[in-house]
Amino acid sequence: MSRTIKPKDDREAALWADARRDRDWSPQQKAALEQWLEGRPDRADLLRRHEALIDDAAVIWATQRVARAQSTPRRPWSWPRAASA
Repeated sequence: MSRTIKPKDDREAALWADARRDRDWSPQQKAALEQWLEGRPDRADLLRRHEALIDDAAVIWATQRVARAQSTPRRPWSWPRAASA
């Protein structure tokens, strides 16, 4: 069964899933999340899915790999030199 997911709800669920991991998670944030979820089981499902994605070992590994690759300095690219005959 295919469901239509609103892009805005998907983005917000991803942001909430990430924010909940912050050690400074406040009661105000919790109340705002509960208000966002209120009466919306579709949003609760999206939140669970995003939290599962964040916790997925393969996603964690890939994210760390990309971060390392981006932080590694690379030589500037240059055209290969033509072979001298």
